[in-house]
Amino acid sequence: MFYALISSLPHIELDKELPLTMEKFRDLCANQISKKQLCLLDALLNGEVSCASTHSFANRWFHAEIQLKNAVARQRAQTRGVDVKPFLHSHDYFIGFIETRVQEAFSAEDPSELERILDQTRWELAEDFIGKDAYGFAKLSAYAVQLRIATRWNRMNDATGRLNLEKTISQNTESEAAAVS
Repeated sequence: MFYALISSLPHIELDKELPLTMEKFRDLCANQISKKQLCLLDALLNGEVSCASTHSFANRWFHAEIQLKNAVARQRAQTRGVDVKPFLHSHDYFIGFIETRVQEAFSAEDPSELERILDQTRWELAEDFIGKDAYGFAKLSAYAVQLRIATRWNRMNDATGRLNLEKTISQNTESEAAAVS
């Protein structure tokens, strides 16, 4: 149990200024958790998906993230008339909430609302997966996921959006040029 560590963590919200960085959170945890747990927190902070974990929160999280990505792939494939099978990955469990929220996200009128619904879904899943482990590693794991999501939204602005759009256009132009060559 990590009563003191968890009690000392500031409250974070998706649309609010962040009271700490992911690096600071990692540093706070580093001396109080095992190396295996720190490795798992690093994966969650970096948005990695690995089903190799035996920890209950991480196992559920990684499978839920795969299901969410599969649902997004199905929606995008349907829109583009592409076969989705090569893009799907197997996962354990099935969470109907994910499928419903992805459909809701793809009915949004603008891309930022789509992303907001997907990230809100992730946020809520992380909260749900804590279960009865409110002062254990599951809470730290959920905090890592939520901090990553909040950090992403905190960094979004018009300038960053323009840079990302230019990068995407450049990558697509280079890919088309390479394909024609």
